[in-house]
Amino acid sequence: MKIGTIESKRPPEQAGKAKAHASVTAEKKTGVTDRLDVSGDVRRRLAEIADHARSTAGASSPERRSTVDQVRQRIVEGYYNQAEVRTLIADSIAEDLQS
Repeated sequence: MKIGTIESKRPPEQAGKAKAHASVTAEKKTGVTDRLDVSGDVRRRLAEIADHARSTAGASSPERRSTVDQVRQRIVEGYYNQAEVRTLIADSIAEDLQS
């Protein structure tokens, strides 16, 4: 599946700051934070999955690593939270499901 790109409207150094600020502001207003407890069994399984992912990622091509790095950066910048991007993703998935 190939998804088109939309240029970020924020400079990279500002990307993600608004979301982080919003969560801090919400926490100050409500005084409530989320918490997740993970059992030892789940932690071991996650470690196994991470180890497997690391071992297979090392065998991937430089192009794939570059793409993964680009996706990671876009996640950090909030790129995939943009309405236009979500629409592109939804349209692409719908098209794949119809094929």
